[in-house]
Amino acid sequence: MNNQFCFEENTCGSGDKGWNFRQGSSPEVVFGGGGDYPSSPSSCAPSFLGFPSCFFYAALFSYTRLFPSPISLSLTVISVTTLCLHGRLGEGGGAEPGGKEEWGVAGGVDLAKEVIRLADEVDQPDLSDIQVRPEHRKFQGYYKISRHYRWALNQVFNTLSYSTVVIVEDDLEVAPDFFEYFRALYPILRADPTLWCVSAWNDNGREGLVDPGKADLLYRTDFFPGLGWMLLKELWTELEPKWPATFWDDWMRQPEQRRDRSCIRPEISRTLTFGRKGVSLGQFFDQYLRYIKLNTEFVPFTKRDMSHLVREKYDEMFEKEVYSAPSVTAEELKGGSLQGTGPFRVQYSSKDSFKVLARSLGVMDDLKSGVPRAGYRGVVSFMSRGRRIYLAPPSGWTHYDTSWS
Repeated sequence: MNNQFCFEENTCGSGDKGWNFRQGSSPEVVFGGGGDYPSSPSSCAPSFLGFPSCFFYAALFSYTRLFPSPISLSLTVISVTTLCLHGRLGEGGGAEPGGKEEWGVAGGVDLAKEVIRLADEVDQPDLSDIQVRPEHRKFQGYYKISRHYRWALNQVFNTLSYSTVVIVEDDLEVAPDFFEYFRALYPILRADPTLWCVSAWNDNGREGLVDPGKADLLYRTDFFPGLGWMLLKELWTELEPKWPATFWDDWMRQPEQRRDRSCIRPEISRTLTFGRKGVSLGQFFDQYLRYIKLNTEFVPFTKRDMSHLVREKYDEMFEKEVYSAPSVTAEELKGGSLQGTGPFRVQYSSKDSFKVLARSLGVMDDLKSGVPRAGYRGVVSFMSRGRRIYLAPPSGWTHYDTSWS
């Protein structure tokens, strides 16, 4: 039986309700799956946990456990409780606003007990320390995380034979339209070979840097964001043989892995991290992550046309938008003398000028293999004083300089 993912109620037949769930061990990876396959696989598309149409299977991976179950499990108690409190659990599964089913917090508690029971069924087989160079002993946690990702992704793709995965770490809260977002973007990820992931995260998604009235605005980005992201089995087949021993996310950002492919990311993040303690010791959290704005508006993405995100259409529109914007200096922007609502373009010409301007304007200034966080074709889009700003290289940009790191 081919593991298709289905969300059409009239083709999948009856089944149990999907659930959103998370257990708070650290670090954790969460995977969505599908089940109850129809007679016509072509009528199905990937479905993620929380869709109340079919009988879904899922795999929840924590650092120490694998939880396979005929009950759909994803995310954790904290997420399901939040969604219940907002009356959004059914809506998060793709239901119509106003037509959602109220689940209640008690249901989340019952599911928490079920996950605890399931936790005893399958163990991650290797929790031992990893032999590393003496100077890398302080990075032992990063080595273990990379090992766990490899094991968990092999389990979900190769052992359980799922074709699509959404990964959510255990310290992430999710937006009401988290599942709707991924459900809508799957066809684009599948169809466009220049994409390799869909992420729920905007690295520059702080209050004041995003447009609160543009919850439906989506971008392509050359920077791998992580923090709630979707990948296909084909990508894992490509990456698994050379998966790194440590620092897997920075490894993903290297050109040898990225291969000129992009991700989709939102204007307003669909995840929010609350985990200050971890392998990074909280510094990054205190400086940036705690200020990220989580989307609170349900956007019916599955009813929108997403074809503008395919590269051929997107690049033409993006280039025109960026380079037709008036060029201004950071001083003019911050001085308040500019007339008009924007957008405006602030140009950088070197690694150093990018860093100076990024710091001045409040966006993240680090580069990975030359790629700025949230950047696309070298351009970083953000809001400043209520205006859209593009921090951009000169027109005619062709490639990233990997020495800019």
